[in-house]
Amino acid sequence: MKKADIFYILGFIFLCLLITDLVLWIMISTDDSKSFTEAIKEHRSYWPVFLQRPLKATLVNISFGVVSILMFIGGYVRSKRKFFKGLAIALIIIAGLITCWQVFSLM
Repeated sequence: MKKADIFYILGFIFLCLLITDLVLWIMISTDDSKSFTEAIKEHRSYWPVFLQRPLKATLVNISFGVVSILMFIGGYVRSKRKFFKGLAIALIIIAGLITCWQVFSLM
């Protein structure tokens, strides 16, 4: 296995973790029968106890996004095929947008 492949796999894993939490939040928060406070409590119940504070969970998600971006940049630099270079750029943009969304949620 080439080094570029390892970077892509790791980047994809971290991006999937970030997207999974985002999808979970969207599914919970769009339920009209729950208040915003109840939605936050339910979403945090999926996290380990030591990460249930919103600030810590958001910082973990930002870390996942940054690591994902760095892994895709590493894959881009080491890849020689055009397809994977284009894929890396697209995934860097997606991870960057989601990470910016997480940073914005801290404000």
